[in-house]
Amino acid sequence: MFAWELDDGSKGIELLHSSGLPSGAPNRTQTWFSPLDSGWGLAIESLYIGAPFEFIGAFVYDAKGQPRWVVGDSNSNTGGSIQLTGHRPHCPGCPWIADWSSDSQPAGRLQLGYQGQSAGTLGTSIQLPPPYRGGWMREALPIQPVAPPVQ
Repeated sequence: MFAWELDDGSKGIELLHSSGLPSGAPNRTQTWFSPLDSGWGLAIESLYIGAPFEFIGAFVYDAKGQPRWVVGDSNSNTGGSIQLTGHRPHCPGCPWIADWSSDSQPAGRLQLGYQGQSAGTLGTSIQLPPPYRGGWMREALPIQPVAPPVQ
């Protein structure tokens, strides 16, 4: 389930389904967080679509303390530096919306490193695009999945 609430007061909840695409190997699909700095984190979907592919949603807070998100993807399952983009407040997994690509704005980078399937490090250099304000800077925090990813 994915629950959302927008600044205009609209809100809802959606039942999420598997994409039906084959999982990555290793499969790191899960919500990840840092026990040292909890309350924010990543949603990672590991896929194999002829090559490794990971879609990442980073959930952070803006300068007013409101929850925001930025997204990125990688053609790797080994982490590394990932370019992020921000969008108007559509749901993070809604790239099928007609104007999805036209409203994309650069939002910084994250540095993701994995140690096995259930541990890693995360650094962020996020600057939220207008109309939001704020940055989210972290260096090499240890991260772990909320639950073990599916094997």
